[in-house]
Formats: sequence, structure tokens, C-alpha cells
Amino acid sequence: DHRDLHSFPTRRSPDLNAEIGGHRVFEVIAQTPATGDGKSEQVWNFYFTEINGRVYSLTTRSANGANQKVSADAEQFLSTFRPLEPRR
Repeated sequence: DHRDLHSFPTRRSPDLNAEIGGHRVFEVIAQTPATGDGKSEQVWNFYFTEINGRVYSLTTRSANGANQKVSADAEQFLSTFRPLEPRR
């Protein structure tokens, strides 16, 4: 639920830029801490890239320390992403 992101204090990482698959990728990380009522830490990674004049985004969400694996999978996807040519 997207409202969870605003339900708890959110920490945002410094803006990250990387070269992935020959494209510059901008990443923002938002995180909510675990709570005393048993809700685990949540991490959202937002990736943005521009290819051929169009902006593409990918959002991931992970919990319980799985962020490193989810981030690696997202970066693997981005390294091979090639948008389809528009139909004319």
C-alpha cells in the first residue's frame, strides 16, 4: 500500500546516479523503519532513465533485508532494457 511510505518517518538516500546498460540511471531510495507492532522495515527503490527522449521508471519494494537482492535484480533488468519502437 503506497500510504505506508508516509505512515512512518521516511529516510531518503542521497541522490544516486549510475551508468547501467549504457544509460544514465537516477535512483532514489526511501525507507521506513520496522515498528514495534511487528511491521518490518520497508525499502522502496525508484529508478529513472531516459532512452531516446523518453523517460522510463521502475519501482521496487522489499522488506526483511531483501533489498540488496531486489536491487541487483532491478539493475540486471535495467542493463538489458530496450524499449520497443513505437508503431507507426
